[in-house]
Amino acid sequence: MKSLININSWNSGHLDIQTNASDFYYVKLARKLYGIIRFSEIGRDEGEFMCERFAMAAAYYFEDVVSGIGIWQTFTSKHKELYGKYLPFYDLDEEEYYQDEVNLEDVCFLVWMILQKEKDGTFLNPENPYLVKMASMIYEVLDAEFEEAPMNTEMLEHLKNPSYYRDFYSVKLMLTRLISEVYLFEPFIDERITKVEDEVNALLGNSLDDSSLAYAVDSIISCCEKTGPLALYAHDWLAAILAHWGMKEESERVAAIKSLKYAVYLLKRYDSQTICLEDIKGEEYIIPRDSFNKLPDTTLLDNKSFIGSLVKFDGEWLVNGISSWSLGTKLFDAYKENMAAIGGDPILYDKILKINENHPMLYFKDYEEMLKWFDSHIGLDESFTLPEQMKKQHFFAVYVDKVRDMAVLPDGALVVKDERNPYYNKEKAEEQGINFIVSDATTSKELLHYLIVHDMLPDACINSTKGLERGKQLVQENMDFIARFMRVDNY
Repeated sequence: MKSLININSWNSGHLDIQTNASDFYYVKLARKLYGIIRFSEIGRDEGEFMCERFAMAAAYYFEDVVSGIGIWQTFTSKHKELYGKYLPFYDLDEEEYYQDEVNLEDVCFLVWMILQKEKDGTFLNPENPYLVKMASMIYEVLDAEFEEAPMNTEMLEHLKNPSYYRDFYSVKLMLTRLISEVYLFEPFIDERITKVEDEVNALLGNSLDDSSLAYAVDSIISCCEKTGPLALYAHDWLAAILAHWGMKEESERVAAIKSLKYAVYLLKRYDSQTICLEDIKGEEYIIPRDSFNKLPDTTLLDNKSFIGSLVKFDGEWLVNGISSWSLGTKLFDAYKENMAAIGGDPILYDKILKINENHPMLYFKDYEEMLKWFDSHIGLDESFTLPEQMKKQHFFAVYVDKVRDMAVLPDGALVVKDERNPYYNKEKAEEQGINFIVSDATTSKELLHYLIVHDMLPDACINSTKGLERGKQLVQENMDFIARFMRVDNY
């Protein structure tokens, strides 16, 4: 696997893929790191492929810091803006932490991040002794090399070319490379692709060939999805990097990008220069005719439903990726009706809040108690049903939401601490609380935000070799970050 660390693979992880004089030094460094990582405890457990990823990421981080590229510094600066400290989890002496130097805590977080994104459904202790030991071995090499390492000035100068950031399609290409190849974001890309593929296929009906699907997915991920350790849009990350380079005008232009995922629009009118589309809420979007790929008037005569993604760049709406047209308004009408049926019932929401003294949370010992409460207070018709498996489950927490209807959480009453909840169990909360933070399948983002804001998961913790209180401290002090990191676009 060490042989796969070469100039070609090294360049593929850059925003700019041109070969530079310093590349040979960093390839040699990555190979050296691989040799050290391969014989660490984690390296032996995780195998060659993961060792290569750890080594390459550490070398990219090193090049980034040495050369002043600013990718890592953008992350730590954004984290400090949000949480008042440069990094989560680790006890930093902020007066001794320098963003333009290599730091042991940086390397600890980096290797934890890569490993964590491989462990679906399990939250890893960022202070795992084996992980910290491997990070320390990497750091020792980087620290010893720091004063002699070459700066990649060629790449940085090339990336600072203002012309790259005047055209949407060159910016989009930059965004695609940023989130799919660059070391800080690459660990998140596989889960993004799987999610977006499902969304695109659901709307376009599995009608795309592999290359078209890949292009459609890339277009959505680069413009419409949050990513990275802080769940920010790719254009937010790029704008911050551009600001770090002193490119104020370009940064503001990229930061102003707005995007809309795939949806169905109604063709309202058109002329030789523009096309006007209307969404299901009646908002209009004026799009240049040349943003559509070779679109003759004959297509627009009968096709009134448009499926596509839109992006606003430099004040102008454009088509983003693959799009298609459908005869008449039937598709648009069906889509509008379907979207209207999704979401919460404001009448039910207001009624429950009034009954429950303005609290959106309810707690029940079992299925029968829950059903009885809703029947007596709300009134259930004969067709009302809940999933069959709920009949065998207990200790339900129910969150009523105007946006997403109701969230019903089996065992939630054991975990959510609330003076109105008689079923709270501190021991169970310590065991299971972390799952309510990291899993969007368990907890909707609206419910999670409510629980975090109202401090209703105070005993959520992880296992720590330093004891229960340290495991609890790691979660409580970094709860919002953990949610961002684990849920990304669902934060």
